[in-house]
Amino acid sequence: MVTITKETIIGDILDIAPQTAPLFMAIGMHCLGCPASRGETVEEACMVHGIDPEELLEELKTAGFSRVRLAYQKANPQSTRFWTKNGFQPVEEKPHPYGTMLAAVRNLSFSENPC
Repeated sequence: MVTITKETIIGDILDIAPQTAPLFMAIGMHCLGCPASRGETVEEACMVHGIDPEELLEELKTAGFSRVRLAYQKANPQSTRFWTKNGFQPVEEKPHPYGTMLAAVRNLSFSENPC
């Protein structure tokens, strides 16, 4: 089963499941291509758009996710601490014009609480 939380980044969701874009658009999140909006968490985006984050999470649950994959700069120790603390594990290094990037993965699971 899939877990996306209120802390999951919108851009990460769109990267692993671009088919969810219409869902975000339908609830008023029309600026999905904007770098600022792609960096927001589900909770932040919902707050800005007056949406109940639990309702959005339920919609995403039905979309069938299994994991989130992201990348951050290897030379940024704050990013390493943040993403590791949030359950992401580095899986590979990739060269990038701005420096070496670490690709990290977090498997997702929704709680089975029906309420």
